[in-house]
Amino acid sequence: MKLIVNYLSLVFISLFYLVSCSKKDVHSVTQNLMIYGRVVEAGTDQPLNGAEFITSTCGRTDNVFGCLRWDEVSSFTGVEGKFSASREQFRNRQLRKNGYWDYIDEPDVNALGGYVNSRPAPVTYYTNISSGQLDSILVKLFPVTTITMHVRNTGASTGATLQCKAYQYGTKGDNISLRPGIDSSFQYPVFGNAGNRIFIFRDYPFNDTVGIQVRYITKGEVLGLDISY
Repeated sequence: MKLIVNYLSLVFISLFYLVSCSKKDVHSVTQNLMIYGRVVEAGTDQPLNGAEFITSTCGRTDNVFGCLRWDEVSSFTGVEGKFSASREQFRNRQLRKNGYWDYIDEPDVNALGGYVNSRPAPVTYYTNISSGQLDSILVKLFPVTTITMHVRNTGASTGATLQCKAYQYGTKGDNISLRPGIDSSFQYPVFGNAGNRIFIFRDYPFNDTVGIQVRYITKGEVLGLDISY
């Protein structure tokens, strides 16, 4: 009788460990297939709800021109700013939200001629210690803040381009073409909660950078900047 009871106990213990190990293995495999992320506002670290997370994979290729069709899959962050994607779809990705500068990291898209479809942002990568694989990322989006720009031409007889960068990250803003010999004022979007490098790139004869201003601009700051060339 004792032998039968001990035998049954051994069977139940074996089954318990088998089921437990199976659950752990399935959980481990599932975790390994996914990459998780979170998006917050740069400067405040407040989670951003409703940001669109987009991944792109090639749906049709050509031996000469490469990828002919990109298939996009999108989802939206929840109240905690969280998103996720399968590991195989994570290489080409974007984050977009109204009122914020896009984050674009698409090394495979529009790569002809060395061009990389990219708009950097502050990103922290977290790696799984046991597997050595990327486990999750934290992305900080810059809020768009609009300022008033006063551009004064001091005699330059050439066209130029007004440019802006969140200079710590190399993120480029919008370029504005300037006509020679004309002063102008306009509304201009810059990077909120970030250091901005605003400058004019003169077309001719020097192709040089002039009128540089570097300034930290907070989200929603009411500001007017004068710049001359």
